[in-house]
Amino acid sequence: MLLTHDIDSAEGLDNLVRLFLSIEEAVGARSANYVVPCAWPIDDALLSEVTARGHEIGVHGYDHSNRTPFADDEERRRRLDAALPFAKRHGATTYRAPSLLRTRALLRDLATRYVWDSSIPTSGGLFPVPNNGCASARPFAIENVLELPLSMPRDGSLRFLGYTPGEIVRLWTECADLIARSRGIVVLLTHCERRFSGDDGMFEAYRRFLQHVAERPERFTFTRVSQIQV
Repeated sequence: MLLTHDIDSAEGLDNLVRLFLSIEEAVGARSANYVVPCAWPIDDALLSEVTARGHEIGVHGYDHSNRTPFADDEERRRRLDAALPFAKRHGATTYRAPSLLRTRALLRDLATRYVWDSSIPTSGGLFPVPNNGCASARPFAIENVLELPLSMPRDGSLRFLGYTPGEIVRLWTECADLIARSRGIVVLLTHCERRFSGDDGMFEAYRRFLQHVAERPERFTFTRVSQIQV
């Protein structure tokens, strides 16, 4: 079971440290947190607190404008290189494309900069584009980079489709149990902003899901990206 957050804003980072980390730590979990490196002033002290508490930092694109995968070679590599000082500063070895938009050219460039990518969902659904899933809940290699597929329904997609927090926690529970029975990796993506999982209802849904996982050690083991072996 790998918990991940996309940190798209200063609000998301503040909520991560103020709210999310403590409930993850209470069940023995640590999360991987994908931060947009070049869009807003980064509070390095907060990120240092995140890593000091045993959680991990990843790189979430460049500026979340969704242009990097489709840029020409020179511009794409310039954007990727612009994030490398941030990655080095916080020990980031994994990348996630904003809105999960990627191209093979992007993945090839990632292979020389990161160990892992986590931009490909198990099933595509309606957002961001239809039919873009990899149909696997197991890590694999693609274009010489290791891929951690997003095997769980994402909070943004479910909220966009109109599911309530109660319905979402039930879906998460059912999907996680199914993946566990097949001995796959359960990778959950949530956002810490209030418009996603940072409001009271969704935060409680997330807490309930963590409790479900923690109460079933025979079925689930919390892990970090650095602990995953292929």
